Amino acid sequence: MDCPNESECVALSSGVTTPDNQTHYVTCECIEYALRFNETTRTCQDVDECKEDSENVCPKEAVCQNTIGGFNCKCPAGYKWDSDTNKCNNVNECLCPGPSNDCYDQDKCGAMAGLCEDTDGSWICICEENFGHPQGSMDNQTCERIKDCANKIDICDRESTVCEDEQAGYSCRCKPGFQPITENEYQCENINECQPENPCPVHVVTNQPFECKDTVGSYYCQCSNGYVQVDATHCKDIDECLQEPCLANSECVNKEGTFEYLCPDGYNKTITGIGPLDYQCDIISTCDQPPCK
Repeated sequence: MDCPNESECVALSSGVTTPDNQTHYVTCECIEYALRFNETTRTCQDVDECKEDSENVCPKEAVCQNTIGGFNCKCPAGYKWDSDTNKCNNVNECLCPGPSNDCYDQDKCGAMAGLCEDTDGSWICICEENFGHPQGSMDNQTCERIKDCANKIDICDRESTVCEDEQAGYSCRCKPGFQPITENEYQCENINECQPENPCPVHVVTNQPFECKDTVGSYYCQCSNGYVQVDATHCKDIDECLQEPCLANSECVNKEGTFEYLCPDGYNKTITGIGPLDYQCDIISTCDQPPCK
């Protein structure tokens, strides 16, 4: 019997009937393993082991993939097929990449963020202090720095400080009007802005600053009579003349912080008290005038 080059002639213990009803006691057998001789086409053809023995060729958890002259078993993620034992073995993802299997990958969870821990078919990160798994993470394979301030898990004093997230941990920054307290990094103390110098503006009349009133985290200037508060540290003169405070027969003249009245010609001003309205304008008697010339 003539056999193709990729096969060889072998004797059979019993006869084989070919499609042309001829009985042969020899046949062609493919030289390459996993190829089968086709009597009809007289060629060596690949054997699809995955179809012929799908239940036994690969482990149950693996998927059989046919190849020319053989097959592969594709295991689930986190496992690797061992052709010698025909099993899907767990892969230790925490080992260093490359041929070395005697060290752990220190950066798999992020530098200085966590340690890799192998699990069956997967791996997780055991996060270091001040690090945690991202919110909503399902696989726990990432470590990120915990933002204490953003998550409001800090212990900064809310009244005197502002929490600021940092590369590692957080800090409590003093708000304006506060200063640090020795040996207390989470709270600040109020600054008395009124001491040692009064920061308020000076009264034009008295040449003295307005009274400073210290508050928690700030201060304000107490405006004197004749002034109105513009803001915490500024006072503005009141134009009292707009309120027509003067008596009849007198003219109001506004001044910084106060006002003054003037009696018209022909009147004398008589002071009756200490206040700006303690006066009267009296008509000058003609008898008090020098005689006409």
